[in-house]
Amino acid sequence: MTRMFPIAILIAAMITANAQTAKDVFNAESIVWFGLDYSHARLIGVKDEKPQAIKERWLAEWNDVSYYDRATYPLESAFGKFKVGVDNKVVPTRNEATTVESLFGGADSNISTETIDKIIGQYKNGLRKEGFGVVFIIEYMDKGKKEVAAHVTFFDIATRKMLFTKRVTGAAGAPGLKMYWSMGFSRICKEISDQLLVQWKKEVGAK
Repeated sequence: MTRMFPIAILIAAMITANAQTAKDVFNAESIVWFGLDYSHARLIGVKDEKPQAIKERWLAEWNDVSYYDRATYPLESAFGKFKVGVDNKVVPTRNEATTVESLFGGADSNISTETIDKIIGQYKNGLRKEGFGVVFIIEYMDKGKKEVAAHVTFFDIATRKMLFTKRVTGAAGAPGLKMYWSMGFSRICKEISDQLLVQWKKEVGAK
């Protein structure tokens, strides 16, 4: 037992030394986009389609815009990266499991940091096994406010550890159901690119 103790300390020290931080996320040259996670979202006053149709069709449609439309989602400039990869497996699977009752359950869900940490801990069996990930964990889409809210969350893919999260809102509005809400998240990307990214980097001491 006495011989094992120094080994245990060494292993613990190595794990600590290799642990990724929020500073590492912002200094990295690449990141993986996981999409729009609706697992804890509330859709308030969204009556353009029947709730079941929104759940079965439109959650995927809105996510596809984020995966494939770089004009609407300028992810490279939003996150300050040379390369942004895509994992379009983890979040769509989670969204498929979301219920109509949860989505249309009333007021916004006020997602806590502890809840976000648990959500990221469930990001298993994705297409990417290492590196840094970023996801918008949707809090609400509110037709009355013409607004969306999302927790912009960065994490270590390998350990499924949340490293940094901030709540950001965006003004919805554009022709058609798909783009009406997509533009809300697009404006979140623009706000990150225009001002928030610099603030976040300064907050964590990144270059």
